[in-house]
Amino acid sequence: MTPSRQESVYTQFIKIYLNRRETAATLPKCYDSNNPELNSTAWFTEYIGSFITFLTVVDLQSFGSQQYLQLFTVNPQNIFLIKKYRVDLTLIIYYIQLVYQQDINFSPLGLPPSGQCFAPGRVFTQLTAQETLTVLGNVNSICTDLDPQIAAALANNFGEKIDAQVISALGNESSSLSISQIKSLKPSDLVDSLNTLSNVIGWRKGQAKAIVQSLLSSGFLQINSSAFLLNLGSLIPGVPSTVFSSISGSDLVTVSRNPSFLYYILSAPRIVQLSFVIRVRQP
Repeated sequence: MTPSRQESVYTQFIKIYLNRRETAATLPKCYDSNNPELNSTAWFTEYIGSFITFLTVVDLQSFGSQQYLQLFTVNPQNIFLIKKYRVDLTLIIYYIQLVYQQDINFSPLGLPPSGQCFAPGRVFTQLTAQETLTVLGNVNSICTDLDPQIAAALANNFGEKIDAQVISALGNESSSLSISQIKSLKPSDLVDSLNTLSNVIGWRKGQAKAIVQSLLSSGFLQINSSAFLLNLGSLIPGVPSTVFSSISGSDLVTVSRNPSFLYYILSAPRIVQLSFVIRVRQP
């Protein structure tokens, strides 16, 4: 059946048949919890199936009241349906809202990967470290703007057992690590993760400072050239003001022409900015 034919079947038959808007009934058609033949909560799978690609939030709301529709959302068969087919994003968001109205503790592992982007942050705190790694693989590849509460919950699930593998999995969500978590990292893991850490957007000054300080004090990192300075990327706001004394003024002039460096140095504490300017003006 062609896509246009499928859409016609949905709009001209399925949608019309399931619509309850013109009646006072709030119970979805073909569902009755007291009837053994009609009490299945796999309602989406049984009555909409692959035509869910054409379903909209407005349509769904016309099929019955939210009170009853949310009963169906936690059924694994219906969730698999959402996962299997390309479903409208607004429908996914609404579906996830219904899931957590039905079960406030529903595990995000039971959601389709795209649905995990819209689950409430608190439900991610129930995950183990290994489960968190799995979820991170999903949200980092699918979610375009992850809720900070989700990122914080996922980062917190590792406690202080953070290593290079965890940093790699967290990616940009590493900005949700606490200072104590950062300080628990072995310097060798920080070095191995520098390519990731230096590209994270959203570091707070205290976090960047803790990472750079750990690297410098361990001896794993020496910032004595413009190349090393540029490699720090988004961690530049965490460099100490004394670091510029070991880099020649001409080197720093070259660095000052780099747009990324200028962006990050403007986020550094004023004493760091002042030290940089003073050093640039020296021979």
